[in-house]
Amino acid sequence: MGETSSNDDIRMAITDMKDEVLGRLTLLEDKVDKIDKHTCTIETLSNDVETLQQTVTYLNAKLIRNEKTMMRLVDEVTEVKAHSMKCNIKFNFDRSTNVGKEIEGEDAISIVRRFLGDVMHVPGVDNFFIPVAHRLGPRINGVTRPILAKFPVSEELNLLFRHTNRLRETRHSVVRQMPPAMNERKQFAFDEYKAKKVDPRNKARLSNDKLFLKGKLQTQFQRPVLPDSSDLEAPLIMEGTEIREKGSTFNGYAANIASMEELKSCIDAVIVKPGVASSSHMIYAYRITDGRRKVVENFSSDGDHGMGLSLLKHLRNRTTTNTVCIVTRNCDPGFVHLGNRRFELMCQTVDVALNELGQ
Repeated sequence: MGETSSNDDIRMAITDMKDEVLGRLTLLEDKVDKIDKHTCTIETLSNDVETLQQTVTYLNAKLIRNEKTMMRLVDEVTEVKAHSMKCNIKFNFDRSTNVGKEIEGEDAISIVRRFLGDVMHVPGVDNFFIPVAHRLGPRINGVTRPILAKFPVSEELNLLFRHTNRLRETRHSVVRQMPPAMNERKQFAFDEYKAKKVDPRNKARLSNDKLFLKGKLQTQFQRPVLPDSSDLEAPLIMEGTEIREKGSTFNGYAANIASMEELKSCIDAVIVKPGVASSSHMIYAYRITDGRRKVVENFSSDGDHGMGLSLLKHLRNRTTTNTVCIVTRNCDPGFVHLGNRRFELMCQTVDVALNELGQ
């Protein structure tokens, strides 16, 4: 009897142990199921992250292509504007004389004719076809404003320019009207033109914003032509202080570079930064020392005329080489035009980035 009771106790203990083991197995299976679900979720998230990364890479590449296309279109528009202005001549008068002086009820065409005849001694000016002429800029007391006149007859225009040598000993000037972007490029090439013109063998010629030496276009003075692509990782890019004034926001960046490929990688890296693609202008300037220790330099104003050349001059003044500086400017609706103040603000944000680089 006692032995039977002992066996029953053992059976009950074994049954309890089985139940406990089964219960633990059930809990373990539940945990495994949860782990499987989490694993599936992690795999799904990983796939989503990979897809998002591919999308971001694609959008960045598309953004860079669009930026390049926009720059090309801006160049084409500038050429069209230049073509439409080719007959427009700007007359700048020496303000210390009475030549071209403004009077009430004046006839700008008559003033231009008198200037051509009396000062430049162009023959037959009374027969020149000048359909329109007007003063440039707002009226300022005591200041003689330039006159812009149209000369649609090419023979008369050529005759006019053949007599511009009569103005060499004066402070008057006669120039073709050009889009601001071309004027900026012309200023960039003018120092080289003056230096090369001293030697007649160079056959230096400045046509609008294009410098020719011995008949060959000097491409280093044209808008920078960047490599089609660059697989290089961008060098370290330092960021300047954001500056806001009267509706304009300036952000400066600077990086050390040694080649055009590194320049391209820096520009691409800045383009894809948040807010840069939607900025009104992206200005940059660079100076690189080539293998012959010659400084290769250029700039882009991106429509904010004068900014690129001003930034390049700032780098020259700092004797900075092997460096690119990039400035983005965003103009809010209703922003106030800053005039020359914009050059100062641009240089301020760039200086912070250059100092961080140790330049």
